Amino acid sequence: MGMRLCKGIAPVWFQPKGCPAEFLLRPLDNIDYMELQMSINTNGEVTASAMRRALQKSIVDWKGVDDENGEQARFDISRFGDIPREYLGDLITHVVEISKLREDEKKA
Repeated sequence: MGMRLCKGIAPVWFQPKGCPAEFLLRPLDNIDYMELQMSINTNGEVTASAMRRALQKSIVDWKGVDDENGEQARFDISRFGDIPREYLGDLITHVVEISKLREDEKKA
């Protein structure tokens, strides 16, 4: 029997605590996940640049996001930097959780 490739996990909707918007998050692939884990500094925190890369790869859509004029904003990853910072911690934590190998994948 040969090596079994890890099957991608479908994106999931997630709403950070206290946030009126929801984000469709794609789990990181194994290489991106390893890069994120290797970026953890001596304080046990993910570096800002690694967090940015991971979230930019993971966020694939949003709903409940308004632009500066109060109009519904179409998803545009180039607007990533405009997401209020108080929600970024919840987003990256959820990305890490959905990107971890499930038990059945660890045994494969």
